[in-house]
Amino acid sequence: MLQEFSTWQFVVAICFIFLLIFFQFWIKKNKNSIRKKFHKNKRVNILEVTKTGINDNVQILKIDSNEYAVFQSKGATPFVMELSPSYLKNKPIQNKILKQKDKISNDIDNQNQPKKEEKKMMRAISIARKLNPKVNF
Repeated sequence: MLQEFSTWQFVVAICFIFLLIFFQFWIKKNKNSIRKKFHKNKRVNILEVTKTGINDNVQILKIDSNEYAVFQSKGATPFVMELSPSYLKNKPIQNKILKQKDKISNDIDNQNQPKKEEKKMMRAISIARKLNPKVNF
């Protein structure tokens, strides 16, 4: 025999479901601040990982206050590059790349506004392509 559910049980169940949904939205909204609280003592953080091909991927790492791009391809040695602006402006080849990138990015920025991490990833990929044409990124 099945017992009937009272209205109080329905109210409690619905309130519980709404509470879970509220927590889900709150966590999604505040995920960066929550992550910072848990990773306070870590020196190395992985900011983003993106697959650029079947066997290729790019990672952006933050070590202390410096950011690095790590380009990995199956069967090849990983390529690590610092993403700080002072490093990029010291080299003439990369300076030309930055000027071209800025020109292109201004056109792209007018069309749509990508996230800050996406801009870093695309900048790192374009610089790696110019520096090492053998890499398959």
